[in-house]
Amino acid sequence: MVSDDSNQFNAKKPERHLNYSVSTALLGAFAFLLTPILRSHSDFTGLFFKREGKELLGKGLSSFWILLSIMILTFIAIGFSNGSLRYLETKMSDPFINWVNIDIPWGNQSLATQLTDDLDNKSSKDKFGYASINGYYKYDLIILNKNNKDHFRSLGRTIDVDNPLIDVVFKRENLLHGRKFKNENDIGFIVTADFLENHGYSEKEGYIYIQYHSDNSTLVNDIPVPVIAVVKELPDMAEFATTPYFYNQRYQDFGGEFPFNPMRTRELIIFIPGEKEKSEELIKEIEAEARSIESIKMLSPLFTLNESEDSYKKGNVLYVSFFPEPANTDVLKEAYTSLDKKLDLTGKGCLQLYNYKLTTPFPYESYDYMAVNFRSLDKIRAFKDYLFNEHQVQLEMSQIESKENFNFVTKLTRFISLILLIFCIISITLFLSNLLRNHLLKIKVNIGTFKAFGMGEVLLKRIYLSIIGVFIAVSIILALIISAIVGYAGAIRLVLYLLRIELEAQQSYFALVDWWTLLAIVAMLVVSLYAIYVSNNKIFNDTPGNLINKRNE
Repeated sequence: MVSDDSNQFNAKKPERHLNYSVSTALLGAFAFLLTPILRSHSDFTGLFFKREGKELLGKGLSSFWILLSIMILTFIAIGFSNGSLRYLETKMSDPFINWVNIDIPWGNQSLATQLTDDLDNKSSKDKFGYASINGYYKYDLIILNKNNKDHFRSLGRTIDVDNPLIDVVFKRENLLHGRKFKNENDIGFIVTADFLENHGYSEKEGYIYIQYHSDNSTLVNDIPVPVIAVVKELPDMAEFATTPYFYNQRYQDFGGEFPFNPMRTRELIIFIPGEKEKSEELIKEIEAEARSIESIKMLSPLFTLNESEDSYKKGNVLYVSFFPEPANTDVLKEAYTSLDKKLDLTGKGCLQLYNYKLTTPFPYESYDYMAVNFRSLDKIRAFKDYLFNEHQVQLEMSQIESKENFNFVTKLTRFISLILLIFCIISITLFLSNLLRNHLLKIKVNIGTFKAFGMGEVLLKRIYLSIIGVFIAVSIILALIISAIVGYAGAIRLVLYLLRIELEAQQSYFALVDWWTLLAIVAMLVVSLYAIYVSNNKIFNDTPGNLINKRNE
């Protein structure tokens, strides 16, 4: 029996030793923080701290662990709430979200002009809360897939050079590389990274190929057009964006002269990638080889080298002009094919270009769509009603409802965060207030005795409130550290992933360093201590006789 008892005793020693060590550490922290308060009453320091502090911590630190758990859950909830709000604020400030499109009906092209005249002014912008209104075209192109040499249809849109949306597209977080449109006659493409990846182009591709339909079956149908920028995302879920000039160049018939018809080209144009100094040897080889081709030599070729200005990719363009001009484009194609075979131009990143710019710009036609960029979504329904009443334009309800829902969710999240914070503070306050009250009720006789021997009620209040204050402070510090480790380590993302919620890259959905967190900490201390003071004030103010004899129970 002795042996068994001894084993049972020894088996419990580690647990007791652990609790004792933690208790000693916490009480040591309390002693350090409370010593200045109790210094003038050193005789009572040991009594109040060792006995009262230990009692308030609870058996096996149960009270401390409960409070710490509540605070950890509180800060994790606050961190998740902050992270969600920041995510929603990012989405709400994203102009791609805040744009509302107006579809111009077919046959009513003058409506675009009417809307611009009516809405592009400061009073209308202030009234409905939008920043700008701009027109654009939405269209598709058939583009070559470099992987399987097949063709696919891609959706794009135009963006005016002076459209504020350009600045949004070229924000640092959205831009991968490239430049803006140089002017309104720029024919370059802004493309998304997904567009390039999905269709066989490298991330730093300088040109993509669009299909040109021609009655001449021998004519090369894939025309290279320059890429001026690669971005992560474009509005309207477009895969590419161009100037309106490009759109009109591609789709309009100017007296039978089609800008993208390769038959218009009468000179051999070769793009050579890289710096000029590094390409000089290849340029000399191309010139020497071109002069050796009989069909070119007969046409008295003249070589001109210019820096490439169309694509964002560094390079030079070699122009080979002829006199007299070649009879057709086939001669140029055969010449380039011969150069390619002998010098491996394709392998060195070179390609044959065509001259598809009109010498004279032309006026734009009315736009097919109008886009309104809202600063705030609060008045979007009023804007919808105004368009219908004044211009008989009906915005699609799904657009309006999605914007309103997004706006509502953001405000609802803020409200829920505030309610959550209030609930957590109330929970902590009730727990600590009941903890201290129950303890004081158990030791009313001792308190009455202390007061009978001259210990003032002010000092009693200060001592107990200080113990509770330090109790809260230590719990807050530990809870902040633990919740920060849990949150920033990706626990929130893991929970959301297990709930099969689609997550965005580089979003932790957790933000503990925030004004809401500071507000929570201050509120926990101030509200808790004030509530505890008020709820237990009656016990501290009672007379020694009533406390000792328990008359008011």
